[in-house]
Amino acid sequence: MIKNIELLRKKSPDFIRKFFSGCTVEEKIDTYYVCVEIASKNNVFFKKSSGKVIDRSDLIVNEMWQRFVNDWKHLQLVNDDWFEEHIGYKFHMFYFPCSKPILTQYPDNISYIIDRVEFNNVIVEDAESVFSGMNMVDKFNIAFKHLLVKKDDISEPVDGFISGSGELSEYAKGIIDFDKSVIFATEKPEGFIFKYGKKHIYQTCSNDDARVASAEKTQYEYLLVNFTKFWNSDESVVDCLNQSYTKSVCNLFNKFIAKEKETKEIENNIDASSLESPCVGKRFDICYVNIPDEQSVALCKESELYNNIFKILLINLKRTKDMEHSIMFTKKNIEDWNMIVRTIQNVCV
Repeated sequence: MIKNIELLRKKSPDFIRKFFSGCTVEEKIDTYYVCVEIASKNNVFFKKSSGKVIDRSDLIVNEMWQRFVNDWKHLQLVNDDWFEEHIGYKFHMFYFPCSKPILTQYPDNISYIIDRVEFNNVIVEDAESVFSGMNMVDKFNIAFKHLLVKKDDISEPVDGFISGSGELSEYAKGIIDFDKSVIFATEKPEGFIFKYGKKHIYQTCSNDDARVASAEKTQYEYLLVNFTKFWNSDESVVDCLNQSYTKSVCNLFNKFIAKEKETKEIENNIDASSLESPCVGKRFDICYVNIPDEQSVALCKESELYNNIFKILLINLKRTKDMEHSIMFTKKNIEDWNMIVRTIQNVCV
């Protein structure tokens, strides 16, 4: 677990000096963390930081995932032998879908920063050498993360930190040799990570307070409750289902919006912007090319409300709910919603 550097001040002065003398320093990168796993010749998995494989719903809801997958599929196409030679490898990296994905500005010529490489779950020491035989590394703007270089004499900034007069970020210039280090941020870095052994890991962070985005759950749950009423009132909804989950959601969405256009129940009770998912940094658009239904695409483009409803249904119609994390849902609402999800799961692949 990475701790705030201020907690280091609770340690003894001797430990703090020993810590800074022996620690490594890294730039804290402020963007999305992803993984490409080559499981076999025909199975390459694209994963989020959570370890979840990026699926079709992700590709639709957020267009930035499509670019990530497209880039690495193209790299696979022009490096077929290289990919086959690296079966069993996992490539963990920072992904930049734009120059300021969250709160820190980066150059336009960086798309990926390789953080670490694993082979059969063992870390490869020289990650950069693994890519030496790969074609088009430069074209896809792939860089490599390296440890920052510390100055030979850091006693003055460390003593200043121990004395408690100011944050460590104020002393960073006295600890890090910026002339010999590669910093990716174009202006002020997001922060720095200090590692001493496996247990002692601390960080500075410039934008912690601005990083919290709260969700407005009341209107979101109002929408889902409204959908359960729609489902229960129309026996023909099951005819919308087929083996494709995405196509089934499109069919249900089209039917649901047709009903909404008659009643305007959601439009009259919900602010469309309140249905947006929480977001810090750049908000990416829906990826229409992955929606397998022209009517659904047209409805999504027709209004922000319909666009947000589609995204919510696509993500939530495969997730059961519980009372613990609900605001508006009653026990009956929970039972109805979970029945809908199970019905869809029993039909769709």
